[in-house]
Amino acid sequence: MTGAAGWYPDPTDPARWAWWDGAHWSATASPGDPTDPAEEARWFPRLRALRWPALVVALTSTLLIVVMNVFGGGNETDPSKVDAWTFVVGIGSLAFLGVGVPLLAWGSSHWFGSGRVTRDLGLRVRWIDLPLGVAGAVTLWGVSLGLTLLTEVVGLPQGSNTDAIADQMRDNPEAAFVLFLLVLATAAILAPISEEILFRGMLYRGLVDKVPGWAAVVIQGVVFGCAHVIPNLGWANVALLTVLCSLGVCLGFLARLTGRLGACVIAHALFNASSVVLLYLSVR
Repeated sequence: MTGAAGWYPDPTDPARWAWWDGAHWSATASPGDPTDPAEEARWFPRLRALRWPALVVALTSTLLIVVMNVFGGGNETDPSKVDAWTFVVGIGSLAFLGVGVPLLAWGSSHWFGSGRVTRDLGLRVRWIDLPLGVAGAVTLWGVSLGLTLLTEVVGLPQGSNTDAIADQMRDNPEAAFVLFLLVLATAAILAPISEEILFRGMLYRGLVDKVPGWAAVVIQGVVFGCAHVIPNLGWANVALLTVLCSLGVCLGFLARLTGRLGACVIAHALFNASSVVLLYLSVR
């Protein structure tokens, strides 16, 4: 077959649809036309899978984030020792999330998808996403508190990826509010959008091209959690990643349920924002 990339009747089963990338047929097929607007109104709609190279791009991006955490956060638990290198890596990390991830998502859509970014990554919002996002945030809090309590009962060392921020607020009370606003903007706006694009967008939809949907939900959640490892927490990372991996799975399920990122971004933003507000109130 020759022609533009898109969904076409599966040549081996005309009753189904398969993705043609311009040169090869994808193994992913659909019982209905994924371009049909009615498909987006269903729960668990058929996803537009990105071809597997998008998965490689997402995993490489995640590895880069982990490397920046490791080499840029060496003194993260001691704010008095933050040096220029840590500052530069921190700015680089923010730049990568704010600029690099969206550019890679755009490239993945054009190289490994249909070229329509909003459809390929699920960058859509419907009115139902607001209540779903609120319910999702409540669920994230329930899962977080439940697993934190469980890991404490088991006796695992505890740690948080906000410990350093809390220390900085306590040590610099005159600048605590400014720091709070900066962290709030990063945690409630930048991180939810960029991380949802990376993990529930590129990574999840790249996985869907190779593994069943439920497996993709679990794998992307584990990768999401591992991307937040804090080197100086040591064994406390076990408890931290148990919680974060579980939150990633919950967000992945929400993406699978709706076929969009709207509810995921809202749930992620509300959870992060409330966490930062509680953190600020706890050090006042």
